[in-house]
Amino acid sequence: MVKYFSFFLILLSVVQCKIKKGSSVQVLSRSKLGSIQTHYSQALPEHSPKVGQSSEIFLPISVSQLNYEPNQGNILKISFAFDQRRFETGWISFVNPQKGQFLTTLQIILNYSTIRIEEIQFVPEYSPVKYDSKGKIKIPSGINVNYMWKKEPRSSHKKTMIFLLSTGFVSTLISLASVIPDFFKHRHPKNAVNFKKMTVTN
Repeated sequence: MVKYFSFFLILLSVVQCKIKKGSSVQVLSRSKLGSIQTHYSQALPEHSPKVGQSSEIFLPISVSQLNYEPNQGNILKISFAFDQRRFETGWISFVNPQKGQFLTTLQIILNYSTIRIEEIQFVPEYSPVKYDSKGKIKIPSGINVNYMWKKEPRSSHKKTMIFLLSTGFVSTLISLASVIPDFFKHRHPKNAVNFKKMTVTN
C-alpha cells in the first residue's frame, strides 16, 4: 500500500509539470459592456496557442449583441482564462483613444513557467470604423489575438527541480520504510521479533 502511495506522489509531481513545449493551451474568453456581458466561450482547438510558439488566433467577440456603439466612446472589457479556468484574468478595459474606432488586434505576451502562466501583458490596436455601401457601420465579429511566448525564467526551473527532488526523496524514504522490516525479517529473525515488539509497546 505504501509503495502504491509513493508511486502516486511521483506521478502527481510529473502531472503538475505536464505543461511543456508543443502542448496546446485551451483559451476561454468573455466580453462585457456596461451591465451586459457574455459567458465564457472556448476558442477552436486548432486555433489554440501552443507553449513555446508564437501564434495568432481569431477571437470571436459578440460586440453586436452588446449593442456596441463606437460613437458613444464605450469601454469594452475582456477577460481570459486558460486550461479549464486554472488561470483566469480579471476584467481588462480597452478604452478607445478616440471615438469612432474598434479594437481589432490584441497583442498578448504570456510569461509562463512549466506549471502555470505567471504574467500577461496586453497591447491593444485599434482601427477606424468602416461603413458598407448602405452607410451602415461594419461591426467586427471578433479580434485577432497574437500570442508571443517568452522564455521560461530560470527561477521556475529551480523551484520545479527542488519540488521534484523533495517529492522523490520523501517517496524514497516511504519505500525504504516498507522494505526495511522485510529485510531484517529474512536476515535476522530475532531482531525482527524485537523490532515488532518495540513497535507495539511504543
